[in-house]
Amino acid sequence: MVVKREWLKQRRKEKGLTGTEIAKMANIGVGTYYNYENGQRTPRKEHAIRIAEILDFPVSYFFYDDVREARQKESRKEVI
Repeated sequence: MVVKREWLKQRRKEKGLTGTEIAKMANIGVGTYYNYENGQRTPRKEHAIRIAEILDFPVSYFFYDDVREARQKESRKEVI
């Protein structure tokens, strides 16, 4: 099942970056990055960490089908 990561594309655009720039900064292939963004592949942990650091979001977003669920879990952690 392909789960497009619209949130990832949106975040990238908010930062004013292209997929090519993200790929270069994360030291991964451009096609690999776009596969992550398009939901064709789930990134390996080290790639997810690099991309999350570049785009400033919790790495856990990559591993949830629904980012809202991840955001809720992150919010709960901050309250505790």
